[in-house]
Amino acid sequence: MENSAVKEKEYLLVSFSICPYVQKVAFCMQQLGVDYKLRYINPYKEKPDWFVDVSPAGKVPVLVVVEKDNEIKDQKVLFESSVILEYLNDVSNNRFMPDDSYEKAIYRIKLKSVESLQSQLGGLFSQESEGLFSEKADLIRCSINDFESNIVDILSDEKENAGLLTFASAPFFFVIRLIEQITDYEILSSKSLIGKFANQIISSDTFKQTICESYYSDLASFFSAKKSFLSERTERFTASDNWEKQLSLLVE
Repeated sequence: MENSAVKEKEYLLVSFSICPYVQKVAFCMQQLGVDYKLRYINPYKEKPDWFVDVSPAGKVPVLVVVEKDNEIKDQKVLFESSVILEYLNDVSNNRFMPDDSYEKAIYRIKLKSVESLQSQLGGLFSQESEGLFSEKADLIRCSINDFESNIVDILSDEKENAGLLTFASAPFFFVIRLIEQITDYEILSSKSLIGKFANQIISSDTFKQTICESYYSDLASFFSAKKSFLSERTERFTASDNWEKQLSLLVE
């Protein structure tokens, strides 16, 4: 669908294939019906000159916004997923954040917990033994329960209408579901309010469109390189012929 507020703009979103922060932005743009082009960069190879020009620090996501005024083009570049999401909210006719400044600030404070959860999840990747992995998974499970109690009101609102919580948390929930499938550890209960919410958003058609063709193989390679309990389980899981199909069923 065309969004009249942004139809005079062209968007280029630059990403690494498994970057959750880019996935947030892509999910938001899909949900809002904003047309954009997506270009992938290999983080393990030398960055091309055009990417260095728009992102001197070499980080993603990068949103390149080209505004067209007759024959004149003005290019602007935005960094950081939270900044880009707020920009998209401001230029969209379908705003997903509160208009009131105070309510918007409280909204941001509550959703800061998503960043903390993502950081904890990153620590799970490198746990060397099953015992350490289990302990870390228990801590994340407790943090998710605390997070749920803090955002019950937002969960209720966004169950019907996607908002910042939906966009910010979907990649986090998706990776958790993949890790659960690979390791046979339950981290996010499907019976909980937030577990049901997570299943709903990662199985949506708009979220599925943020998963690139090489996503599962690239994620498996990323996990395997950690030389950890998760890497051992990943190597065991990917030994089967249909392992990518098994993972893709999580969003069906």
